[in-house]
Amino acid sequence: MIVEGDYEGYNGRSDYPGIGGCYYASMLAALEYLEARRKQATVIIFGEVYPGFNIPVGVWFVREAVRALFKRTPIIKTSNISEVKEVIEKESRIGWKMWFSKSKLLRRFIGEKRLDITFK
Repeated sequence: MIVEGDYEGYNGRSDYPGIGGCYYASMLAALEYLEARRKQATVIIFGEVYPGFNIPVGVWFVREAVRALFKRTPIIKTSNISEVKEVIEKESRIGWKMWFSKSKLLRRFIGEKRLDITFK
């Protein structure tokens, strides 16, 4: 299993992301959503791809999947990191420990006031 991730802080980035164009495709969809609502937010997107998913659709697929994700109602809105952990354990095959260990932003969220989590 390979788990990859990337992020940028408030001041942006000066290098190309390690996960390539999927980073920018995800960011575009997230920024479209936030701009339409005139909001600012930190966005963490989890994506899991398994054997059998061999369609070479690349960044187009990622962008459209994230756009569709933002059209759904969040599963939970919470300030409780334990509830976030439960949802990730339920919805993810990789599990909380792996995502938490690989995500600098997820670890940073432990002290946040409100977390809106959307899956599927």
